Amino acid sequence: VYSDILEVEIVLYEKFELFQNFPNPFNPVTMISYQLPKSNEVELAIYNLLGQKVVTLVSEKQNGSKM
Repeated sequence: VYSDILEVEIVLYEKFELFQNFPNPFNPVTMISYQLPKSNEVELAIYNLLGQKVVTLVSEKQNGSKM
């Protein structure tokens, strides 16, 4: 029985952050900030309590920065 050893590279991102929204979700307008370590595809969506997607706010490639 022969066995091949497969080398796998796992890439973990340094850190991404999703900050607390401001002022709060009960106001008519709220700001949602996040930070990416490098350019990535981003999807930011709002879900209801049943786990159903209500709206997609962002769905695009973005540079690594604070939004």
